[in-house]
Amino acid sequence: MSKRLLCVRHGDGPTDDRVTTWCALRGLHADTRRPFKGDSLGEIDDTLAGVVVFGGMYDSDAEAQHPFLKDEYALIEAALAADLPLLGICQGAQMLARALGAWAGAPREEVHEFGYYEITPTEAGQVFLPQPLHMTQAHWHTFDIPDGATHLASSALYPNQAFRHGRAVATQFHPEVTIEGFRRWQEATDSYGKPGTQDRETQERLMLAHDRAQGAWFYRLMDEMFGAQG
Repeated sequence: MSKRLLCVRHGDGPTDDRVTTWCALRGLHADTRRPFKGDSLGEIDDTLAGVVVFGGMYDSDAEAQHPFLKDEYALIEAALAADLPLLGICQGAQMLARALGAWAGAPREEVHEFGYYEITPTEAGQVFLPQPLHMTQAHWHTFDIPDGATHLASSALYPNQAFRHGRAVATQFHPEVTIEGFRRWQEATDSYGKPGTQDRETQERLMLAHDRAQGAWFYRLMDEMFGAQG
């Protein structure tokens, strides 16, 4: 029986991103759960290779409005306690930061990153990100780096782009998103015209130039985090 990668999603869109593709390539079951629709997250057990908490539309501090987030925080805390590989992406990164005691939320200035932005490694992040890369972004919330975590990457608009805490990794950017996935986001967003957002021509140019490198980097990260469990 193959192990499963628990995929906590916050939307109804297709699951044709690089997490699902990587699972298919490595023989893991992509166990998709949508707590916002009432799905149970189950228990941490021997069948679980790790957890991915995806991005989404929900504020990381909105447990009162969205009680299912309490279940997600309980899962994050249980994964941390079990030293289980855990990847938080965008909203998931903000939730991981909060679970570790750091602030996450909307900054004073509403500057959006929607498009493809250069991410640069910190001095401590050279192994995580050997060279600057353009990564997919879709956010305007952010997080502080938790105590005891290693700050891994920055961008010009948002200095806190990634951190590692034990076997848990947080990325504010979306390396899992494919060209097809981002084009769906382009059709659905209300970010165009807001400070920081790239226009579509810039997005298309950068997407075609950098998508392959982003994908190659992300598959290496998935191998490093979860590959031994496959």
